[in-house]
Amino acid sequence: MDRPLSGEIIEPDPTIWQIVLQSLSGKNRDYTSERLNCAVLLLGVPMVLEMVMESIFALADIFWVSRLGNEAVAVVGITESIMTVVYTALRDFPWQVLLS
Repeated sequence: MDRPLSGEIIEPDPTIWQIVLQSLSGKNRDYTSERLNCAVLLLGVPMVLEMVMESIFALADIFWVSRLGNEAVAVVGITESIMTVVYTALRDFPWQVLLS
């Protein structure tokens, strides 16, 4: 840690859990002023949590549909795969070009 100059206060680096809580707080941030590893973590945590929730949703679908038979489970599996591709395509689509 560097020595403070003329009474400056140097704040310690945030812990991993503080960064995760910051990423979930929903505050606007300037990611260009953050350290790269911190900015990537701040942006990545909500995306990972969204994919975990989507996977849990798919498992719940398969659980309830499994009572209808093997064909129904296959349809749900194909549909979930297609939905994942569509979500990815829509997320990466340049919406700013259309909206401006």
